[in-house]
Amino acid sequence: MEYIPRLLKSSIAEKLKTDKRIVVLFGPRQVGKTTLACEIMNELSGEDPRTSEAISSCDLARLRDVLSGYEYVLLDEAQYIPNVAHALKIFYDSQDSANTPVHILLTGSSSLSLAGGTREPLTGSTWSYTLYPISFSEILQKDNYFEAEARLDDALVLGLYPALFSLPNRKDRVQHLRELSSAYRDVLELGGIKNPKKLMDLLRLLAYQIGSEVSYSEIGQQCGLSAKPTRMPCLLR
Repeated sequence: MEYIPRLLKSSIAEKLKTDKRIVVLFGPRQVGKTTLACEIMNELSGEDPRTSEAISSCDLARLRDVLSGYEYVLLDEAQYIPNVAHALKIFYDSQDSANTPVHILLTGSSSLSLAGGTREPLTGSTWSYTLYPISFSEILQKDNYFEAEARLDDALVLGLYPALFSLPNRKDRVQHLRELSSAYRDVLELGGIKNPKKLMDLLRLLAYQIGSEVSYSEIGQQCGLSAKPTRMPCLLR
């Protein structure tokens, strides 16, 4: 797979090394959160304890058994760990400044943020970053200007999800994006949308109105949504 360095890497690594706050890496699915987090952990000799049951218990003794003794810890896909925010708050508050703190890197899809998964009770205890698909600034770290420009036409149509760089032809890239779009359950769950077709209809209508004023009432009627889709643009960002 073609490797493209991510610009957030140095900022996240620096925060982990110099601050005891929990570092949270948000982002949509398939943008490379786990790859980036594992790369940082490998360089810092960190660990992924993979003990979601003990963490979700919110029991301080169990949390210390699981997390203490590590300098750097990765909790990947944290949206699947029940009570993760409450548990980490308990552990964070218990860390004694006299001892070496455990530095925690937590990754999660955008749904963790949208659902308020880390806003409370971790307010003031985190550094939050959002990872997006590959940017041209990142491509230019590897390619020269002319090589990057050659990617522009495909990028404007298909985007710059990391997996697209390893696929040999346009047909496979299109198929990958179709598979990816069908897997976006987070948006459906948070938006209370039971019919995925309505989400696609909403996306098409919004695309037709780029640069124009959007009427939520009109879009809601055209998509057959029972309520005005005022929250949808936030969910689709």
